[in-house]
Amino acid sequence: MKEKVHYFVVSKSPGFRELTRFILEWQYDCVVTTSDSESAALEYLRQIDIFPHMIVYEYVPDAFLVEDFIAYIKESRKPVHFLVLAEKIHGPTGAYFESYPTFHLVKKELMWGKIFGLTQESFRGIVADNTEPMCRLHMEGLDSITGIDKDLFLKLPSGKMVRLFASGSANAADRQKYRDKGVQFLWLERPTCDWMVKQIQTQFHIFLSNKHFQFIMRGPEASAEQSFDQKIIRVCDELHLDPDFKKEIELVMEKVMDTVQKDIHLGKVIKMIREHNPDVSYFAKNLQLTSIISCFLAKKMEWHSKTTLDKLVYAAVLHDITLATKPHLQRISGISEFEEVRAQLSEDDQKTYLTHPRDAAQLAKSQFKFAPPETDVLVLQHHELPEGKGFPTKIHAEKLSPLTQLFIVTQDFVRYVMNEQDPSLEMYFLRAEARFEQNVFRRFILLLKKFKSKT
Repeated sequence: MKEKVHYFVVSKSPGFRELTRFILEWQYDCVVTTSDSESAALEYLRQIDIFPHMIVYEYVPDAFLVEDFIAYIKESRKPVHFLVLAEKIHGPTGAYFESYPTFHLVKKELMWGKIFGLTQESFRGIVADNTEPMCRLHMEGLDSITGIDKDLFLKLPSGKMVRLFASGSANAADRQKYRDKGVQFLWLERPTCDWMVKQIQTQFHIFLSNKHFQFIMRGPEASAEQSFDQKIIRVCDELHLDPDFKKEIELVMEKVMDTVQKDIHLGKVIKMIREHNPDVSYFAKNLQLTSIISCFLAKKMEWHSKTTLDKLVYAAVLHDITLATKPHLQRISGISEFEEVRAQLSEDDQKTYLTHPRDAAQLAKSQFKFAPPETDVLVLQHHELPEGKGFPTKIHAEKLSPLTQLFIVTQDFVRYVMNEQDPSLEMYFLRAEARFEQNVFRRFILLLKKFKSKT
């Protein structure tokens, strides 16, 4: 029998073990075994005659027998590539690796590049791509994924594939029935696996930082609105937003949109949103996420009177309403980015973008008498920045109201989430802390971080 590359994946996380197995088996004709603890891994390695070619270990400080496990790999003197996912090894154990040439301390975001690079470099004689038309995914890997809208198959002992769930209709209860019967793996067609793997890889470092993270799959045929919906679900989950308060906000949104829809001109935009017109998908999801995030921040600040929440939602609906059918303009974060792309825009688009805060503020003031006082101010100032570098009034941060400061940070966060294919909250926090140096803004960045850390 031809030798195959053998990977050994060690992690306490079932999702980590099985999604890693899925990706490796999708890529290579290989053998993948797994273990859920250092003690079980030690027992496995001591019993086998042939060592694996590569060990992928998700390191957790102070785990039982962690030092013994790591030391055993080194002292065994086996030519195994030992990848440890960690920023650093704690205590004296780190010293064990100083002279061990095939030990690799790998940062989580670099994991897949390192695994694939070492495989191609070190196992040229035996590595082979998997070209089979179907790939398998363990039930515990499926638990970390939502949004698979493709068929799932069961492989019979004869090798025949039988469709078990049509169009991803398998919920957790359905899958558990088959687990109870001993079914461990379901199979998917390779084209489905291709787009799944790409999305899992790009989000894997987020998954490693948040054990409750769910990969939300977006098929190639997914609409823009579906993609935005999945982002919103994921972000709300990562920020641990209370679902009951989120429902309250959504009710306020519906009431505000009912009011705006009565306007002879702006009502057309709300009608398009409710009909799921793709021309306003970006605008619709922007106002939804802006309403949610701004109201949650206000609640955390204890500014959550009915008037304040109404004001934030009105501002969320109206601030970009003159750009509703121009997502390419809504994506522009501010005056600096506008100047960078100005030459690519028509004269009409340039004028529309530069005047949209004033135009929308005027609409808020003149057309919606029932909107709370100063809603038009939030709308007018949503592109202002520290040190007077925003527009249209170039007002300094200290002269902005606290609620306006909150709304500006909210908009910055929402645009990041909407514009990035796979937004990373950690990346946003780093970016935002550099962008908003003043404490009046940074306190809202800190609140978002606290949501994520659940404190």
